[in-house]
Amino acid sequence: MESIKHINFAERLSKQQMIIGLFLVFTQCTKLWGLVHETWIIIGEIIIVAIFFSRTLLESIKSVLKKIKKTLLWTKIGFIVIFLLQNVVWDAIIKQIFIQMFMIEKIANSNQSNLTSMLLEYPILMSLLVVVIGPILEEIIYRFALFRTLYEKNHFLAYFITAFVFGLQHIFSATIMNGQMGESINIIGYMIFGFGLSFVYVKTKNLTASILIHILNNLIGVAIVMNW
Repeated sequence: MESIKHINFAERLSKQQMIIGLFLVFTQCTKLWGLVHETWIIIGEIIIVAIFFSRTLLESIKSVLKKIKKTLLWTKIGFIVIFLLQNVVWDAIIKQIFIQMFMIEKIANSNQSNLTSMLLEYPILMSLLVVVIGPILEEIIYRFALFRTLYEKNHFLAYFITAFVFGLQHIFSATIMNGQMGESINIIGYMIFGFGLSFVYVKTKNLTASILIHILNNLIGVAIVMNW
């Protein structure tokens, strides 16, 4: 497979992976407009990633073994900074000021509500999906395929577009498919998270740190829901 320029990243991005990755971005964002049950979409994504991106994960792991201290350092820094920006600065302060200014009653988050319901109904399966499988899939799709493709062209657009699409994926069902446009503001929190993960990816030049941060973030969420 022909590889595109990778600017010292540990993982080689082939043109085939780029095309497949962009297709997965499309399926993640649109959920194929409900034409296919979401369960089958997730199973399909797992199979595709296992077939076409398993080498990517191996390359990332090999790179980490050579610079594990740097990876762990950026995992810690990235997690703390992203957590504070997303949950404290945005969610607890700026978002609440916005709600008070415009006298909005309460902004729901259907994505989190749906995940909570499924976690309580299928705790083991959903915990595995949310904490492990989901972060790995999303980091490969958004950081490796989408961000890397755009980063070769324009650094600023890579950060912005990847963060926006990552956020859109989490609110698409509620806003576009169900018409709950009040939830659009939730995209900002997801964009902060996506921007931070892309920044960590650039700093470490491998996917491991962003995957670990994503896993830690989701693990905390699951632990709160399950009262661990």
